[in-house]
Amino acid sequence: MARQSKKRAFEDAQAQSMASSICVADIVKVVAFDEANMTVDVQPITRYPDEDSFQTKPQVLAVPVAMIYGGGWAFRPVYQAGDIGVVLYLDRDSDAVIAGGAEADPNTERLHSGDDAIFLGGIRVGSNTISGFPSGTLCMGTTDGSVYFSMTKSGIDIKGNVTITGNLTTTGGVVNLN
Repeated sequence: MARQSKKRAFEDAQAQSMASSICVADIVKVVAFDEANMTVDVQPITRYPDEDSFQTKPQVLAVPVAMIYGGGWAFRPVYQAGDIGVVLYLDRDSDAVIAGGAEADPNTERLHSGDDAIFLGGIRVGSNTISGFPSGTLCMGTTDGSVYFSMTKSGIDIKGNVTITGNLTTTGGVVNLN
C-alpha cells in the first residue's frame, strides 16, 4: 500500500512539473504599442513559483495584436502602456502561418513559446471604470463616456464632435433637438 502511495505521489509530482513548464496564457501589462505593425511589448504580471519564492517572468516582445479583422473590415484597437490584457501562447511555431496567411508547416519545433504569442487585450481590472455609456447598447468610446458611438436595434447615437470626410447622404429629414 505504501509503495503504491509513493508511486502515485511521484507520478503526481511529475505531472505537476510537466504542466508547470507549459505556457498557455498570461495576464500581461502593455509596455509599448506599435500601431503601424499592430504589435505590443508586454510584461506578464502573474509571477511564477521557483522553489521557495516567486519570480517575475521576462517581457514578451513584438506580440501580434488579435483584433476583429476580416471580409475587408477591421476594428482596430489602440493600446497604451499600462493597459492590461491576455497573451495566449499558441501550441506550435506560428511564424510561417502569420507571415503567409495560409496553412504551413512550422519553421521550428517550438511549443507554447513567447515567440508564438497573440495579445488579446482589454481587460478592465481593479479600480478602472467605464461610465457614461447608454445602458443596453453596443458602445465604443472613451472610458469616461465623454465621447462614444452607441448602437441599438433602433438606431445609432454619437456623443462628441463629428467630422465627415466625403459625401453625406441622408434619407428622411434632419431633426434639430436643441
